[in-house]
Amino acid sequence: MFAVITGKEQAYQKGGLLRKGYGIKTIPYKGGSYRVVSLKRRRVNWKKLVSELGAASSQAILCGDIQLPNGCGITLPDPAEISYAFLKNAVEFLLKSTPVPIQKRSATVIDLRGVYHDLARAMAKHCALLKVVTLHRESYEHLSEQLREEFGAVMQITDVLDHPNDNLMIVSPKGFGADFSGALSVPVFTLEPDQFKGTETVSGFSGADLSSFGLSLPDGVDPLLLAAVLYGIEAHRELKNFVPEKCIWDNREITLQNILEERFSLDTED
Repeated sequence: MFAVITGKEQAYQKGGLLRKGYGIKTIPYKGGSYRVVSLKRRRVNWKKLVSELGAASSQAILCGDIQLPNGCGITLPDPAEISYAFLKNAVEFLLKSTPVPIQKRSATVIDLRGVYHDLARAMAKHCALLKVVTLHRESYEHLSEQLREEFGAVMQITDVLDHPNDNLMIVSPKGFGADFSGALSVPVFTLEPDQFKGTETVSGFSGADLSSFGLSLPDGVDPLLLAAVLYGIEAHRELKNFVPEKCIWDNREITLQNILEERFSLDTED
């Protein structure tokens, strides 16, 4: 169970000893139920609210610009896991959907820590050549052997980003303070766009189709945080396979389909 907190967009305070300052209702959806909290006064009895919400207080989504006081006992979801899953799924969608012939597809994944083997596996399925930039060469050499045996993947492992413009894309979930000074002509897919200067970045993956859950939510719910809270429920782990519908391309919201048509079509092939 999770909670959705609505109310006037403002900063709320601790208090409400005489009046609790909120109302709660339970709403069912396909696969469970959630609690809607309506904040009715600026001062709220948070201790009582947390007690009434139970476990749902540890997975709460705020509507709009509601600001909770520090130490109120309400915990917001961490979108890190689902953000990475959406990044991986978006990259795989673009690579497998592009009409560019597979023999002309190459891509690079930058994984200095050697932790994104699942991302490399997903990309290698749809590339003639996958370059991996890493400081953990041994682990990737083992993966390279596995993937070559499984489906003939060709992987080049290095610790230097060489000839970056030979790629359809560069994927680097984590940033490392790189400044390309306009020398990079292919997009960088990342979760940390501020870490890349002088190049186009694609980030902020969200908007996956959640209609299968049958949710009827108040206005102002952040779709990424909703996905994060659903993903945190064991029964909804299939969300890790959902493809996001949109992302941010250099501060501009764009759909994956638009990116596919604009940057991964035959017309844009070198």
